[in-house]
Parts: sequence; C-alpha cells; structure tokens
Amino acid sequence: MEKGTFEALVHESVFATTFSKATAGDASEEAEADQDQYLVQWRDFASAILLSLPTLVGPTKFENEFTRCCAYLVSGAGEDTKGNVLARVMWLAGEYVRGHGGPTDLSEWEQWRSETIHTSPLMSPTNPVLVVSPLRRRCRRSTHERQTLPPIIRRSLQIWDVLSTARC
Repeated sequence: MEKGTFEALVHESVFATTFSKATAGDASEEAEADQDQYLVQWRDFASAILLSLPTLVGPTKFENEFTRCCAYLVSGAGEDTKGNVLARVMWLAGEYVRGHGGPTDLSEWEQWRSETIHTSPLMSPTNPVLVVSPLRRRCRRSTHERQTLPPIIRRSLQIWDVLSTARC
C-alpha cells in the first residue's frame, strides 16, 4: 500500500464521505430509497475494509487508525446527528470484532469504547455489538429486545444470526 492509502480507506469506511446521501429535508419515498441504497453501499464498502485491511497492514496499526477516526466522527457530530453517528460507530466496531474475534489490545479497545460511545443507550455488559467476548460468543436477545435497537444494529444482528447458523 502506498503512503496514505491505508488511512484514506479507513477514513472513508468511518466517515463515508464519497457516498451520496439524501438531503435531510427530503422525506419523499425516493429520498428514503436513496438513503437505503446509500446504507447498503456504505456497509458493503466498510465491511470489506474492516475484513481485509487489518490483515494487510497489521491489526494494531489498523485499530489505532480506526479508533482515532471513529472518535473524531463522534466528537464532531451535532446533537441532531449524534444518535445516527453512534449507531454507525457501534456497527463498525461490532463488524470489526465479529470479523477478527476481538481487538489486539483489549484494554485500549475498552478505553476507546468507554470514551467514544459512552453516551450510547446501548452500552451494557451484555450488548453483543460492543463487548468483546473471549469465547467469540454473542449474547442472545429476545425479539422484543432487538426491536429497541437502532435499525442498523438490528440488521447487523440478523445477518450475524444467518452466518452463525450456516457455520454450525
């Protein structure tokens, strides 16, 4: 990888600056469809980055850049977008943990997690998206509990359910 390419890819996976978004004031069906398409494209891209880059550049180097970008995204979010930004960062963190089994330095990861997404109502010791399990098992949630999670997190858990049952 050329100098700066790695950082740019991590930045794009976190900030999603090149993906088109529907305007905030447009509530039409077309705008909602555009927003759904944006999320699908961004998730596909981010998932590929989260899965492949740590292997190419090293997990420690990747985690340092990833957590730095996520912290900047959350700290720069306005009150009106804070919930969506936190959901995005939690989804990214969950995808990384699920793809690699956990961070290389658990204490640094937990410090970042507590400082960056501490305001999230989803923070709990049993939240499978945020807490790294040393046995790589995630906690089961009831259908009612899942309905209280943001849509992006619910979708991530649904995908994980399909993938985890396919491996059995």
